[in-house]
Amino acid sequence: MSMPTDWWREFFQGLVAEFWHNMPTPAMTAGDIDTLARLVPLPNGPDQRVLDVPCGDGRHARELAARGCRVDAVDGSAELLAYARAQPNANVQLQQRDMRDLPWSRAFDLVCCLGNSFGYLGDDGDRAFLRAAHAACKPGGKLVVDATVLETLLPQLVPRRWYEAGGILFCSQVAFDPASGVMRSDYLLTRGSERQQRSAFVRVRSACETLAMFAEAGFASAVVRDDKGGPLQVGSPRAWFVASA
Repeated sequence: MSMPTDWWREFFQGLVAEFWHNMPTPAMTAGDIDTLARLVPLPNGPDQRVLDVPCGDGRHARELAARGCRVDAVDGSAELLAYARAQPNANVQLQQRDMRDLPWSRAFDLVCCLGNSFGYLGDDGDRAFLRAAHAACKPGGKLVVDATVLETLLPQLVPRRWYEAGGILFCSQVAFDPASGVMRSDYLLTRGSERQQRSAFVRVRSACETLAMFAEAGFASAVVRDDKGGPLQVGSPRAWFVASA
């Protein structure tokens, strides 16, 4: 299966952006940051900073700010950032950027990439993101990535699902191609007479392959954990990578 590495440029628009804004609950967002806090200390000193990339509608950035963090947050989607800007927070600075375009040098105590965005860019793009994240970390700073890996995907892969949020019905059909390591998701979103079809692609690797990419990008060490902070197991709901710059 071939993977178009720029599919995401047109994806997060219209009903898709609205659904992604409405679907996560406050409890889901708080749970993500609870897991993050189990894995690394949340930087909240006067000279400490966090980078949330990509930030989507800003839900994780706002939760981090509520816990005392100063956050820079970037995303490539103008529509998702519009939702973020509609809920301004003095401790959250928003910018529209490609997640590989991080102009900061040794600025952040923590860089976090949440929501399974790692894998959207294909092999070359994911490597470019990791290099950019490494350059943005202070020496000894941390990068935490919530990523889909084979150990979490395959045991719980459901080919067809549907959800509803904000009056939008969201139907998905998912296929994974072992030869290319690419997962394709075809989505149909409807609300009344509105109808939108989109396809998303994620490059899925093993945990071992992903850890090797952190080393290649220059990180001094990296480990992979489950939601509770324990060792990742086959069938764990999610995989969390913690790397030290």
